[in-house]
Amino acid sequence: VLNLSLCKQITDSSVTKIARHFKNLEVLELGGCSHITSNGLLQISMGLTKLKSLNLRSCRQISDTGIGSLCGQGAMESYGCHRLQHLVLQDCQKLTDQALNNVRLGLTKLCSLNLSFCASVTDSGLKFLAKMPHLHELNLRSCDNVSDLGVGFLAEGGSRLTNLDVSFCERVSDTSLA
Repeated sequence: VLNLSLCKQITDSSVTKIARHFKNLEVLELGGCSHITSNGLLQISMGLTKLKSLNLRSCRQISDTGIGSLCGQGAMESYGCHRLQHLVLQDCQKLTDQALNNVRLGLTKLCSLNLSFCASVTDSGLKFLAKMPHLHELNLRSCDNVSDLGVGFLAEGGSRLTNLDVSFCERVSDTSLA
């Protein structure tokens, strides 16, 4: 376990060294490390293949490309953090539905996903997550582009959610509960 939360001076350079020298790391907390970019995620995907839990809360420079690398998508097929069970992407503002498709394809063991305050996540992205058989916990708090339609995708898509947070999602109504 390595917790570097709110160490605001941590950069991709440090992440590269961690990925090279801590091969058995299972939990990495980088919440609030605002200088981490998608290149840092590429380094994590190449070196920390035993990672089970990753917190990237408020790492606002991370993009869909970085999540693709983390998931072993594209040119990174031989890499990736395929053992990941818990992923926190809270307040990662650049992420879109494409990141969720990458998660579905590459992180098949994922049990818990926090997307709260990810404004660009939409109902369409929830279609991808509905197909994840091990996903039990999903946090969509304050995802302004999630509506009844997206919750419907989760309900009808075969998801096995036991914990769903749609608090402060103003477009979710009684229809979702039905």
